[in-house]
Amino acid sequence: MTDRKKELLFQGALLALLMILFSKILFTGKIVRAPDIINEFYWGVKWVSDWRLTDVFRINIAHAPWNIFINSGITSEGGELSNQFLVLRNLVFWLFPMPASIAWYMVIHLFIGAAGTYSYCRLIGCGRWASLLGGLIFAMAPENASLINAGHVMKIATISIAPWAFFFLEKGFRTGRLIFFLTTGLVLAFQFFHTHWQIAFYTCLGVGIYGVLRTIWIIREERNKRGREIRRLVGLNLTVLVFFLSTVAISLAPLAHWSQDTNRGVQSGANQGKGGLDREEAMSWSMPPEEIVTFVIPGFFGLSRQEAGENPTNLLCYYWG
Repeated sequence: MTDRKKELLFQGALLALLMILFSKILFTGKIVRAPDIINEFYWGVKWVSDWRLTDVFRINIAHAPWNIFINSGITSEGGELSNQFLVLRNLVFWLFPMPASIAWYMVIHLFIGAAGTYSYCRLIGCGRWASLLGGLIFAMAPENASLINAGHVMKIATISIAPWAFFFLEKGFRTGRLIFFLTTGLVLAFQFFHTHWQIAFYTCLGVGIYGVLRTIWIIREERNKRGREIRRLVGLNLTVLVFFLSTVAISLAPLAHWSQDTNRGVQSGANQGKGGLDREEAMSWSMPPEEIVTFVIPGFFGLSRQEAGENPTNLLCYYWG
């Protein structure tokens, strides 16, 4: 058996395992009973399920859509036009019967993330069984798998693309080929198109730190590199940034305007009636910069913020950030 066939066999086994482990929500006529699905997401899925097959592949970016199926009608002034490029999402919702199609979409993306983790592990020299375990850990980790119970469909989809960004970036560093750095930018853009922009931000932050550290490592390891080669390496890193920003501009530009007058902010807080929150109040919900360290040491700032009073003594209360 060739190496390629072995890789496909292991990734096929990964998919089969996930289908078995999540069979209860895949092979059923019942719905995942989560408010985010029942009250919001389900109706968009129903809309897609009524399309013709040709509609699944149709792209129209001429005007900003108004979605009448979510929250009694919503628009982001064109910020979600890029949703039309999510052909896999449309195809799953059109192909699989409702409501199980929602569960299939979440599990398919957990597999995509697991396959990306497997591929990255293989790239850096891990064995197949270790890589398979890595992929399973990604898909089955409570931090990811429990999002199904919360009904965070697009959050799962957004998270599951992240391993592929690291895979292609590492591939670029190992080969020095421009195509892999461009692909990294494209993967990050595609992740952004899945609409959970908070996760996309964290992924970009992680990829940026990874790129800087990896560049420093290469320069230290290969001290014979000349100035021209170092400049090229830095330029390849910048290519990821430029290509990502230019690709997501189709969503980012309208969102920058839309965010000034969102449905959450227009009558909220100290800035009532003026459109959106003032900067200080809005930033109070953002992750403090020092908490980046929790990406490496989750419990660095403790296990609880005690937001609802003192922690009970008979159980652990976890800090979610």
